[in-house]
Amino acid sequence: MNLAQPLLFRADCNLQQLCCILPWIRAIARYYASREVSTVRKLNDWFVGHVSFPVTNYLLNRRGVLASYRQMLQSEYYPEERLQEIQLSKFRDLLCHAGRFCPHYAKKLRQIGAAPEDIRSLEDVRRIPPLSRQELM
Repeated sequence: MNLAQPLLFRADCNLQQLCCILPWIRAIARYYASREVSTVRKLNDWFVGHVSFPVTNYLLNRRGVLASYRQMLQSEYYPEERLQEIQLSKFRDLLCHAGRFCPHYAKKLRQIGAAPEDIRSLEDVRRIPPLSRQELM
C-alpha cells in the first residue's frame, strides 16, 4: 500500500485499506497531542521571532516592523482599558494626519468642530459622522 496516495479521499478505497491507515492516523494524532509538538512549536516561535523575522526585515530594509511585532505580542495580555487607551491614541494620530494632509477630511473635521485633541472617549468618536460613498467620489 502506498501511503503517499490519500486513501481517505479516493472513491475506490475499501474498508481493509481504511483499517490499514487507521493506526497511522492515531499515531499522528498522538504525536500532535504530545508535548513534543509544544517543544517544536516553542522552537519554531523562537526561531521565527529571533532569527527568521528579524533577518528578513533587515534584508528587506523594513524599519520598525520588528518593534511593532514585539509590541503586538506584549499587547495581547494588556487589560481592556489599556487597549482602549492605545486605540484612542492611534485614532487621534490618524485624525491628525488626515486633518493635515487630506483637505476633504480637514473640511469635515472643521464642519463638526472636532479637533483630534478633543477625542478622549468612544462618545467623542461617535460625534464624527460616517462618510458616504458619494462624498468620496
